[in-house]
Amino acid sequence: MADKELGAAVVGLGVGRNHLAGYQKAEGVRPVAVADVDEAALAKAQKEFALPFASTDYREAIARPDVDLVSICTPDRLHAEQAIYAMEHGKHVMVEKPIAITLEQLGRLIETVERTGMTFVSCHNYRFIPQFEALHDMVVRGDIGQPFLVDSCYFQDLFGMRAFGPNYWRFKDPQDLFLGGAVHNVDLVRWLVGEVAEVHSYANSTLDFWPVENNNTANIRFESGCIGHVFLQLGSYRKTKGDMRLRAFGPAGSVEAAGQTPQVVRDLGDGPGDKPETVAVTPANSHHRQVAHFIDCVRTGQQPLVGVRDGARTMAVCIAVVQSARSGKPVEVEYVS
Repeated sequence: MADKELGAAVVGLGVGRNHLAGYQKAEGVRPVAVADVDEAALAKAQKEFALPFASTDYREAIARPDVDLVSICTPDRLHAEQAIYAMEHGKHVMVEKPIAITLEQLGRLIETVERTGMTFVSCHNYRFIPQFEALHDMVVRGDIGQPFLVDSCYFQDLFGMRAFGPNYWRFKDPQDLFLGGAVHNVDLVRWLVGEVAEVHSYANSTLDFWPVENNNTANIRFESGCIGHVFLQLGSYRKTKGDMRLRAFGPAGSVEAAGQTPQVVRDLGDGPGDKPETVAVTPANSHHRQVAHFIDCVRTGQQPLVGVRDGARTMAVCIAVVQSARSGKPVEVEYVS
């Protein structure tokens, strides 16, 4: 597929609109189909992106002969089923997080990817946010020495979602917010220091209109001996509606970054001056960068930054965190082989 023009389909219009824009910007790729259960959203996207085909049935969009690439951007519980359908029909897929919500679904995804040979990208776009990418490179380079503690927090004020009413998909399914939100944090800390052995978590609720826990604190023990913490806060009514932070500590110092600020703060004991160093980065659209990476993987055969097994390991940690919060006990992470 190195020289062929690739046709792309997007299933699910929400974050899927970012995927459509990414395909539209990419050279040698044309978005050709979209699917969503909301007919008004379909009509709007079809007109805006000049799409030749739109359907309320995802199967019709995926199975088209002019579709090579598929982005799955639907409610969480549908991701595995729809991704498997796409791969069974010879399509390369990029699946929004979470790629699946049960260990059984993760196992089916792995089996399908390895049997069909199709490219599978777990869409962890936070790895493509420049400041988090730069922080990762500093840790890997050894700027702070061997990390012994990492933490990441996810803040979002979700009180405005009350207005969406009881038929909103996140309420009807319902969406588990650790699987659907803090998955970003878990992926980032795994990216920094590797595999997780055990978690211990607590959760509570402040959003009375949300059917599952919406605040969570999770302690993490990594196989390397590093320890960590992931903090999810969605039930505080605040001026700052959303942010994401990541920090890593080692013997030589620390590095930290925030999702809304294009810089990394590097605080090294032997660094110049008497204040932490601020390293600026160039802002970029992480979804568009992720789409470009997906296309490169399909064209060149390179392995995705986050493939199906890596994505499945992140989800196994998230599932263990939810289990721990509901039992109040530590849980060893069960990985899918």
